[in-house]
Amino acid sequence: MVRVDTSQGGATASGSTVSPTWSQTALMYARSGLNSLTLLLTSPTAILLQPFSLLKGLNEGFLADFLNADLTGPYLGSDKVGYLSALGLLGAALTASCSGWVSVRCGRAYMMAIGMLSFGLPALLNTVRNAIGGQLSIFFLIACYVGYGGGRGVFDSTNRAVCASLFAEEFHPQIFALTRLGEGLGALFAFSVCPCADGAPLQQVIVVTSVGSLACYLASEYLAKSQPKAM
Repeated sequence: MVRVDTSQGGATASGSTVSPTWSQTALMYARSGLNSLTLLLTSPTAILLQPFSLLKGLNEGFLADFLNADLTGPYLGSDKVGYLSALGLLGAALTASCSGWVSVRCGRAYMMAIGMLSFGLPALLNTVRNAIGGQLSIFFLIACYVGYGGGRGVFDSTNRAVCASLFAEEFHPQIFALTRLGEGLGALFAFSVCPCADGAPLQQVIVVTSVGSLACYLASEYLAKSQPKAM
């Protein structure tokens, strides 16, 4: 009996599968990328979900290139950066762990709003600090890292659930790939425009994207209610 490896197309008469060649693997990934791009270009819902991914990437750049390197390191010492970064990760874990409870009782839109606005908090706080000439403090830094953590917790939990619910199961790989693509593009943009010492103009971009991503998400939910599941 011939056994076919349907995932890669290999077959042998003995029943064992054949490992794909490098050309088959390259073709598989090329098709996957093309499918993701097609989904982005043909689905308004996929487009509307991208700003949150861009926002996450922008925050990654803001955190690493400015908050860690230009604020926390010089103020507390480079050996303390890891402690505050861990605080942000703890905030992400706590937010993700309670996201299901909040979503069930209050609606997932509330949780998504918390995540998007939390991502905007560090940039907003630094914008205000620069505007009023405020001094750097440990409480300011903690608030920034906690804000980042809250946004990341929602992005890695509720946002994935939203993407899964708005698209048919067969399109889940493509929408999750687009999520990572948007995140990467946001980080690339952040690292390319944030060599300055005061956080501008990246922090203004983050604040605007934070509000814009919330508006886009609400529009995607409206589309979901007015038409069948995307694709």
